Amino acid sequence: MTSSEITNENAVEISRRTLVCGAFLAVISGSTINMSSAAAASIPSAKGVKKLAGGKFQVPLSSNPTLKKAGTILVVGESKGVPVALVSTGSNSFKAMALVCTHAGGPLEFIDKQLVCMLHGSVFGIDGKVKISPARTALPSIKVSTSATTVTVG
Repeated sequence: MTSSEITNENAVEISRRTLVCGAFLAVISGSTINMSSAAAASIPSAKGVKKLAGGKFQVPLSSNPTLKKAGTILVVGESKGVPVALVSTGSNSFKAMALVCTHAGGPLEFIDKQLVCMLHGSVFGIDGKVKISPARTALPSIKVSTSATTVTVG
C-alpha cells in the first residue's frame, strides 16, 4: 500500500447534512453549558454577598453603594443555575428576580437599561415586566427583605 492509498477499515460514510447538523448541535450544546454565566455577564455582580441556608443571599448595602440609586441592577448569585438579580426601586426599596426568559428559558443581557433575551428577542424592563414579546409573563420574582444594613434575597 502506498501513502496515497491509506484506508481506514472502520470509516463510516456520513452525508454533508449529517455533518452540518452534528456540528450545529455541538455548538449549541457547548454554548448552553453555562448560559447563566453568559446571562449575567453584562450585569455587574454585588460585592460581599453571603450565601445563606435555603438558597438565600445576604447583600451588604455598605459594600454596594450603587444600590442607593433607583434603577441599579446587580447579580447577587445563582439559584439552581439561574442568575438572581437585585434591583433598587427607590430609597431602601428593592425587587429581586430570576434572570431567565419566561418564553423559552433563554439567557438575558442587560442592554440600554433593559433585559433582552438573546434567543428570541423578548425584552423586559428592570422591573421584570414584559415590554416586547414573544414572552408573555414577567420574570419570576424572588422574595426580598431589608434591614438598615443588608438586603436578603430568597
